[in-house]
Amino acid sequence: MTPALELVGAERSGDAWRTTWRLRSDDGRERTLVSVHAPHARFRSDPLEVGRAFREEISFALAIRTETAPGPLDTNPFLIVVVRDAEATWRLLYRLSVSVGADGTPDVTVGPVTTQRVT
Repeated sequence: MTPALELVGAERSGDAWRTTWRLRSDDGRERTLVSVHAPHARFRSDPLEVGRAFREEISFALAIRTETAPGPLDTNPFLIVVVRDAEATWRLLYRLSVSVGADGTPDVTVGPVTTQRVT
């Protein structure tokens, strides 16, 4: 089962937004959250190395920059999450629907996910 992703909150932190995310799985398998990255030009972060094990859920913070006019983004940003389990390392590409508020606050809906086996 692919872990579910949700944006828990966002608050201003300098020129970025400190977003808090939750990755949740109910299959009981132990995994390691290896890294996270939002590479989209108008919804982006630096790559974040995490390296923390989890079984049911894990939360992480990511500094996101949204240098765009208020309203919906006209392209589809995504969040790349790399997870390792007993079988392999996996790249999870979560497609996001993002709308930016008047103050720059990102409002995110997580859409479909594509899973790629890395090793």
